[in-house]
Amino acid sequence: FFLVPAGSLGLTGAARAAGMKFGKDLQQYRAPGWEDDYIDYKELKLILKRLEDDDATKDEVDAEFFQALEDNLEKVNRAFLEKCQHLEAVLDQTPVGRERWSAKEPSSRASGGSGGPGTPRHPGTPASLASLSLGPPSSGAADRSGGGVPSPKPARLKATPLGDGREGDAAAAAAEIEAKLAEREFYEAYRMLGRLQTYVWINTKGFQKIMKKYDKRMELRGTAQELGPEFEARLEKEAFCSGKMSILAEMFKSRRPGGVSSSGIAAAGSRPQLQLITGNANSELASEIAARLGVPLTPAKIARFPDGEVSIQILENVRNSDVYIIQPTCPPVNDNLMELLLCASAVRRAAAARVTAVVPYYGYARQDRKERSRVPISAADVAKMMEAMGVDRVCCVDLHCGQIQGFFGPRTPVDNFWATPIAVSYFKTRELNNVAVVSPDAGGVARAKMFREGLEAQGMRASLAMIITQRRSTGELGSEIAQIAQA
Repeated sequence: FFLVPAGSLGLTGAARAAGMKFGKDLQQYRAPGWEDDYIDYKELKLILKRLEDDDATKDEVDAEFFQALEDNLEKVNRAFLEKCQHLEAVLDQTPVGRERWSAKEPSSRASGGSGGPGTPRHPGTPASLASLSLGPPSSGAADRSGGGVPSPKPARLKATPLGDGREGDAAAAAAEIEAKLAEREFYEAYRMLGRLQTYVWINTKGFQKIMKKYDKRMELRGTAQELGPEFEARLEKEAFCSGKMSILAEMFKSRRPGGVSSSGIAAAGSRPQLQLITGNANSELASEIAARLGVPLTPAKIARFPDGEVSIQILENVRNSDVYIIQPTCPPVNDNLMELLLCASAVRRAAAARVTAVVPYYGYARQDRKERSRVPISAADVAKMMEAMGVDRVCCVDLHCGQIQGFFGPRTPVDNFWATPIAVSYFKTRELNNVAVVSPDAGGVARAKMFREGLEAQGMRASLAMIITQRRSTGELGSEIAQIAQA
C-alpha cells in the first residue's frame, strides 16, 4: 500500500518516506558505560551545517570537518582495541585458557607464586568476568598495565573433608558448581563480544553516513569527485573494521567450556547455540540483524560453479545448534531461492538441532491460487520445497496473502510479521493530516485498512482507496483508482 495526500490520490507520496534518522539508532544502541567511545555524529553534522552560514567558506569547513573526522576515528580505534584486550584477558581466565597458559608457561606455576598452583602468571588480567570493566576506566594507565582490569581473585571452591566417606561426593558437587560458573562467565563474555560487534556496526554506519552527507553538502554527488567510496575503502583498513572480531570469535569457539564440547555436541540439558547464516540476497540486512542481536554471523562460502550451479559450504560446526538462515527470495528469485534451499539442506545434514528460515520477501507469493487452467500454485510448491529441505520454521514480513501460511504443514509453523506498527510510528513523526492509504490491489485491502486504523489511532484523519488493475498484455497494466467509503 501507499500513503499519499488526499485530493491527489497519486502514488508519489511513497517516495517521500525517508528512513529513520541515524542519530536515533546511535542513541538507542549505545552500550551503558561506552557512551564516550562512539562517533560524535552530531558534532560532525553541525560542522557541515556551517556551510549554510555566509561567513563560513568550504576550505574552513573542510579543515575543521576532516580534523574532527580523524579525531573520531582515532577515538573509536583506541576504544575498540582496549575492549578487545579486556575480552582476551577474560578468555585467558577460562578453564581452557588457563590450561593453555599452563602449557605455554610451566615455570609460572611455582609453588610459592601469588596465583597458586595451576594459575598462570598474567599480570593485570581479571580473574572472573564480574571484574571486567566495559566502560571507561576509572583509574589511571598504571591500573591497566597488563591490558586488563586488576581485581582480587575470587575464592576457589574446595571440598571440605567430611570424615564419613563423602569427600568424593563433595568434590564432585564442587566440580559441578565450578563448571556451571565457568559456563556462565563464558556466555556472559560472549554477550560482551556481541555488544562489541554492535559497537563496530553502528560506528561503521556512522562514518559512512557522515561522508555521504559531506558529499551532498559539498555538491559532489553524481560527479567523479565523490569522497564517500574512497573513504569506505580506507575504513576497511581501520582497526575496528579489521579482522580482529573474527579472531575473537575463533578464540571463543576454541575455549568454549563444558556446555558444548570442541566437537560441537551439546551436553545434556544445555541450550542449543544460536547461529546466524546469510546468503547473497541481502548480506547487509543479515549483518545488521547480527549486530543488533549481538551474535556474530556464522561464516559460510556461497559461490557459483563455472556452469552457474550454486556452491554451498558452512565453515563452522553447527551440530546441535539453533540455526537461522537469513535469505529473502527477492530478485533474482530463482538464485536466492536455491541458495536458501541448499543452505537449509547443508545445515540439516550437518545435524543442526533446528533450522529457521528468515524470509522477509517470500518469492512466488503472488501465485497463490489457480486463476486459470493448467497453472501451478507456485507459493505452495515453494513451501513444500522448504519443508523437504528440513526447514522447521519460517519467518516472513507482510505476506502477499495470509493463506500462504496454510501451504506449510502443522510441523512447520509460519510467523507473518506486520510492518504496520513501524510504519505508523514513522508517519506519526511526519505530522501529516488528511491522508489517503492506497492498496495496490484487492489482496492488500486488509493491510491498508489495518494501516489506516493505526493512523487514526494516532489522531490522523485518513481515508482508504484501492487500485483496480486490468492486464492489457504481458508486462502492461491499465489501472483505475476506486475510492472506498469509510465505514
